[in-house]
Amino acid sequence: MSGFYSRLYEIAKASKHQKEDFLTELFAQSLREPEVASAWLDSLSILTLEESHPEKWHIVTQNHYEIDGETQEGFDESRDAGMKQRGKRRRPDIEMSSRSVLILVENKVDAFAHRGQLDDYWAILDREKGQKASCLIYVTDRYDPQPFTSPLFKQTRWRDVYTARSYAV
Repeated sequence: MSGFYSRLYEIAKASKHQKEDFLTELFAQSLREPEVASAWLDSLSILTLEESHPEKWHIVTQNHYEIDGETQEGFDESRDAGMKQRGKRRRPDIEMSSRSVLILVENKVDAFAHRGQLDDYWAILDREKGQKASCLIYVTDRYDPQPFTSPLFKQTRWRDVYTARSYAV
């Protein structure tokens, strides 16, 4: 738990996206409670009952993935120095995994997804999932419609996260 508080303190001191990163860490911490994670996933109706209720979720925040290709527009070159040489990197806010499921969660607060950002996350899921069921979840405080039609993509709002969280308590 002390790592959790240390991470929150570091975000408060240095992060360019303080509010979003702070909320990511708080949300991830709440998802580490199996009842909360399962209630939220059940509310999205994106996984089977068995998939959304594993014995244990492994939750990671800000995991970096290399993406083939050139640097994405909208990236902050000062923050992501050297990306053009290495290819672009993406960092989904939350990764949830179990033995049978891989979920990437991107959340936004006072912002919108960068052009191509969710497409890149979709490609990461496709590459990393192996035999696991997978889905991409986009959580935002604003109306930000996305063109995905797959049943494995779910867009939701922060108010819905709060509602699902209240059912688990």
